Amino acid sequence: MERAVSAPGTIPAGAPEFGVLLLECKEAQIMDADELAKIVEEHAIEKDGTNRLTCAAAFEIAENCPVTLMEIGESCNRQGIKIVGCQLGCFE
Repeated sequence: MERAVSAPGTIPAGAPEFGVLLLECKEAQIMDADELAKIVEEHAIEKDGTNRLTCAAAFEIAENCPVTLMEIGESCNRQGIKIVGCQLGCFE
């Protein structure tokens, strides 16, 4: 199965049409797990009873907030949020 790879911040062809939300975080701010969980939850989309976060939204959160993609993934795992529209083709 061939998968399209997209640049960070874009949604790959064939990915669900969730869109990307813009957010602002203070660069110098240290973010704790609860704050990150709130941001991830706010950007997650509920579909068919499952909360989902697009890969593009995860990259945007990491770019605009003082957190890593690993921390975002761990927050998603703790909250039962699935990553969708993976730009690397890892998740469908």
